[in-house]
Amino acid sequence: RSVDLCAILGNLLDNALEAAGQVSNPEQRFITLTIRRIHQMLIIKVENSCQSPPQKKDGLLKSTKAPGGLHGWGLRSAQAAAEKYDGVIQTSYSDHIFRAVTTLSYDTISLK
Repeated sequence: RSVDLCAILGNLLDNALEAAGQVSNPEQRFITLTIRRIHQMLIIKVENSCQSPPQKKDGLLKSTKAPGGLHGWGLRSAQAAAEKYDGVIQTSYSDHIFRAVTTLSYDTISLK
């Protein structure tokens, strides 16, 4: 459903924009988005520059936004949307690059 796809893309891209915006050298800021269908899977990969490694708390990535307000729900919301399609979101960090790769089951729809 488009609402689930928007939850995934919106949250991953919002997080990427925030993290890349914190990189001190503007020439090192970047975000890449790759969306591919491989057989019956939809793969969404967002990579972005990142000033420092993401922090975790209780095994979950921790928001870098100021305390108070509604933060820290974006990645969980995206994960919940992915799970509706037997999907997962896997994250990794290395060499100042953060990656979020979403894998979803993809059913083709025949148009009549």
